Amino acid sequence: YVVLQDGGYPEGFRKVLDRKPYSNVFYIDDPFVVEDDYQFSKFALSAQHKESFINSNIILRHRDDLRFRLKNMQELNVWEKVQAMAKFKQISNRMNAVLPGTFVSENKTKFYKGTDGAKLDISNLATGAKMFSILKMLIMSGDLSERSLLILDEPECHLHPDWQNKFAEMVVLLVKEIGCHVLLTTHSQNFLLALDAMTRQYDIKNRTNFYQAIKSDNSFVNYVDVSQDLKPIYADFVKGFSEMKNLYDNIVGM
Repeated sequence: YVVLQDGGYPEGFRKVLDRKPYSNVFYIDDPFVVEDDYQFSKFALSAQHKESFINSNIILRHRDDLRFRLKNMQELNVWEKVQAMAKFKQISNRMNAVLPGTFVSENKTKFYKGTDGAKLDISNLATGAKMFSILKMLIMSGDLSERSLLILDEPECHLHPDWQNKFAEMVVLLVKEIGCHVLLTTHSQNFLLALDAMTRQYDIKNRTNFYQAIKSDNSFVNYVDVSQDLKPIYADFVKGFSEMKNLYDNIVGM
């Protein structure tokens, strides 16, 4: 687990049952949610604006909440976009280097519109590009702020190592420029290294915590803070590679 955060709870908020520190929580574990054409019922639409600790049935699940937002979000107007691009210049430049176009909806279908004006059904985008698309849509809609929590479950799964590096940089810039909080998990030593390097590059290392999941004797899992020394995580990640490398060397050497 990696936690990147901008300070503690927003001013005026406390850890109490009826007052939460985050105004938005986005849980992303599946890039294909961006192309989902799920039709929401009237009940779901009303539930979008209600929360209750007594009746959890009126709260949308995280996946449904993200689907709803991606399906119905409104892009910033021209003036708001200019302001956002100026304020978040670095992340905008990095994002546009990967996905330089915009997103438009026509007849309930979402398209990626390139800089040349050509449109591509978003379902036809590469899976890795869909991950970037979700982030770009949330940024373009203004839904990410210092009171947002972004939860990313193994976001590197569909990304080439080079794109893992770019994605890690964008995640770090979300914290640096927008101030949102990020909780993520990863099984990739490359992505972990990219995050570690980028938090140092953009000077948010002191706001980043790294945790290693360790199975205990009673089959429970403990999360150990290894922020000061990531060697145990790298050692754990490299086991699989080392086993196959030894097997390969033994076979080839026969």
